[in-house]
Amino acid sequence: MDARYELSRKLFQRGLALVWLIAFVSLGVQVRGLFGEHGVQPAWMLLDWVASSTSSFAERLYVVPSVFWLDSGDGALVGACVLGAVAALALLLDVAPGLACLVAWGLYVSLISVGGVFLALQWDALLAEAGLLAVFYAPWRLRRPGERSDRAPRLARWCLWWLVARLMLESGLVKLASGDPTWRDLSALDFHFETQPLPTPLAFLAHHAPAWTRRAAIVATYAIELALPVAILFGVRGRRVAAVGFVGLQVAIAATGNYGFFNLLTAVLALALLDDAVLTRVPKLAGRPPRAVVDETWERNAAGQFLIVIVALATVPACVDVAARAVGLAPLPALARALEARLQPLASFNSYGLFAVMTTERSELVLEGTRDGVEWRRYPFRFQPGEVDDAPSFVAPHLPRLDWALCFAALGSPEHLAAAESLAKRLLAGEPTVLALLAAEPFSGGPPPGDSSSGAPPKRVRAVRWLYRFAEPGSDAWWTREEVGRAFEKSRE
Repeated sequence: MDARYELSRKLFQRGLALVWLIAFVSLGVQVRGLFGEHGVQPAWMLLDWVASSTSSFAERLYVVPSVFWLDSGDGALVGACVLGAVAALALLLDVAPGLACLVAWGLYVSLISVGGVFLALQWDALLAEAGLLAVFYAPWRLRRPGERSDRAPRLARWCLWWLVARLMLESGLVKLASGDPTWRDLSALDFHFETQPLPTPLAFLAHHAPAWTRRAAIVATYAIELALPVAILFGVRGRRVAAVGFVGLQVAIAATGNYGFFNLLTAVLALALLDDAVLTRVPKLAGRPPRAVVDETWERNAAGQFLIVIVALATVPACVDVAARAVGLAPLPALARALEARLQPLASFNSYGLFAVMTTERSELVLEGTRDGVEWRRYPFRFQPGEVDDAPSFVAPHLPRLDWALCFAALGSPEHLAAAESLAKRLLAGEPTVLALLAAEPFSGGPPPGDSSSGAPPKRVRAVRWLYRFAEPGSDAWWTREEVGRAFEKSRE
């Protein structure tokens, strides 16, 4: 008899609802300062540029598939996050789950389309892809919880398993395909805990742990990412082992780094591998048996089967390409790459792989402003190190997107550096929605002696590049640092 997955689907549905809720609320409190009307990179500027570069509304909608063509103001952006959170709550409460998934997915893709570098993280793409598959996996009916249970659709379930398998397998393969020597000689974690964008206090301890523990952790990571995805093919026991390994890896990552909702989302996808027989051993999950079990509409519907097969097949090229490069084979044919490019605007057909090349130095951009050209005041960010005694903190599952963008800007990413320069211009203008994203406003305390510009923003803002390192255990500080140069300087016209 085949394993049953009705309870498994309910657990996945509620876990995904929690991730959606976190994602929309976290973004909602930041969106005005990030890409609102007067934000760092306003959405309306992107939409205006696309409108001037295309000849029809259909073409514009293909390039930027977003509801914000109707309105891209602050109210619309915040409203989309609120509506997304409502859809997440509906999914959590099992109210019209299929429709709730569709609404949440559509809104999140719309936000990704106009969010620029602030929504370009791999877990944003992962959430979009998981959300699209959930549209097919969730029940499509308005029903009262406990009345009856729909038989989980087999095709959609296998597509979810394929997603988590790809996520893990590609993450392992890119480490081999990149040729990075730190992954090959098992020294990558000698740098990772110190150089990752937003470490936790436990990262300090992991960085100073004995070297053999870090080597062992890399070997375990390879085993989980490269071997356990194959175990999914070996029945319920193989999938149970894979789920335990995947969740364990995410717990370890979350303990030492702040990656927003990524770890929770990956764990939710991994839990979808578990069958009802193992889940019913947890008393609180077992609950009362349903009154009836009916076939799922999507399972019987030929169009639904066709669509979900397309969803699965569309992700094959990226995975094959990564695997080919990992073993030194020729890259993917041009036709497959063209298909991948065609699907890219929907942000729901993706390739994955974090930290393919390990960063070996922690570079930070420290923004400073001045009114008189003599006294420079630092703009403190909420979660980035500034002073050497700034302790790392736990912030996940909230995702401070401006802090993340500046981390990539410090590494030299042109797109993120452009965002940092735009941020400097907003600081020169004293834009309140942007200043609200910082830990404090350094010019709120008044001007220097002899300056009559009370409460005025600075006249110049510069970005100073520093190298940070974890201090030695027993030190009074968390970090040591040294200045290595200027990245840019902006002045008020």
